[in-house]
Amino acid sequence: MTNVKSLTSFLTQIEVDKIDPNKFKLRELDETIVKELMESIKANGLLQPIVVRPVSNLRYELVFGLHRLEALKRLGLKFIPAIIVSVSEEEAFLMNVVENLQRNIKINPIMEAQGYKSLIAKGWTIHEIALKIGKSDSYVYERLRLLDKLHPAIQKKLTSRACKTAITPSHAERLTLISDKTQQLKLAKLIEEKHLSLHQLERLTRKIQQSSLPKNCLCVKCPNYPCKLLKNLKESRRMNKIKLPSRKECFELLKKYNTPKNILKHSITVNRFANRLTKLLIAKGIPVNKTLVDRAALLHDIGKFEALNKGESHEEKGYKILKKEGFNEIANIVKKHSLFSVLNKKEAPTTWEEKIVFYADKRVNEDKVVTLEERIVYLKKRYGKNKRILKRIEAAEPLIYQIEKEIFSVMGK
Repeated sequence: MTNVKSLTSFLTQIEVDKIDPNKFKLRELDETIVKELMESIKANGLLQPIVVRPVSNLRYELVFGLHRLEALKRLGLKFIPAIIVSVSEEEAFLMNVVENLQRNIKINPIMEAQGYKSLIAKGWTIHEIALKIGKSDSYVYERLRLLDKLHPAIQKKLTSRACKTAITPSHAERLTLISDKTQQLKLAKLIEEKHLSLHQLERLTRKIQQSSLPKNCLCVKCPNYPCKLLKNLKESRRMNKIKLPSRKECFELLKKYNTPKNILKHSITVNRFANRLTKLLIAKGIPVNKTLVDRAALLHDIGKFEALNKGESHEEKGYKILKKEGFNEIANIVKKHSLFSVLNKKEAPTTWEEKIVFYADKRVNEDKVVTLEERIVYLKKRYGKNKRILKRIEAAEPLIYQIEKEIFSVMGK
């Protein structure tokens, strides 16, 4: 990404009236920030200059410093210290995105998406944009979906600061999976009224998709009406008794199915890492069945030995073993922990329990916890000679990073 220090730039004083706002309003003015800055400037002066780019001989466009510029205007000051950088409109937009993302500042997802759309219209690819902002391809793709797939009324809620809403960009991305935009509105209302978590919305949208509703089927008497679905989901979760083995029984099962020592060490490390993730997510209010995660993480590679001898995938073999033993919920998680499961929507992990075990497994190389990047580099090196497998790894990579992003964003990291 372009760094201000690496650009042709210089510091000067510019008349505030000659500075135009940025075309892409990634942030709206926060009155609290402006007032705090006004007090700080009165006491100490402006400590950090704004950044602008020239758009004509006499005018400039703001790149960074929306609140600083507004604070000086309200104080009645005529000039402001500014760094002038020679960048294009596209570079200025990307600099603005990176600046805010690096500072963990919430930006307007709709304006962000419009910026990406403008770049694509000028010949940029999604991959090029993702590289510039330090995000995955799927991050850019999901933002673009907000423009094409989300109801305009929900877009407006995300755009307007005056419209305080419980709907987050992650909620909105999930809503785009519902093709009927009238249903999107009903779900959006439910998010605001019931303060649905992302996990609850995921379960709800999956149920709606599975129900194969006719378009615009929103009769309040229908069992698939969103409010009733939510009630039914909560009730079913309370009533369903999941059959799970004890930890002792897990180790007995691993022994029964001839799990090698190196796989056992790997499974124990995955289990510990998965349990740490579960603890952090529960602390953030995410409803996770910690016992289910614990047992599934221990047993995720139970099919390794028999799969090697019979020439089938260890995920599928593990699924069959656990189904035979009567542990259906664990079997479903084990089936979805394959590196390539993310490439097929029907096989991809969707519940928090599935995502935690999937992600924990991708963070453990043999019996050591590594970064996701290190793990993927290892896999590419290991299978580099097989072009077909390497191509699938590269296709799965951005989707795996998307799961990491989802988990870490909830934890506030």
